Amino acid sequence: MSVILFVLMAFLVGQPIASSAILSIVMIGIYTPAGYYLERFLYGRRMAAQAKARQAARTASDGRPRR
Repeated sequence: MSVILFVLMAFLVGQPIASSAILSIVMIGIYTPAGYYLERFLYGRRMAAQAKARQAARTASDGRPRR
């Protein structure tokens, strides 16, 4: 994504190469942690939903909750 931003800023918009490179580096610094924490959050929600579904299936199968 950062490479695309660099190319767009430097060649299509006509910004100087240095400012385009700095902006691309800043965007890498922002997007990488943001993407990591978003994926971690979504994975945690997905795993919690699956655990809840498994627990509901166990409860429904014999009528009593299990640990």
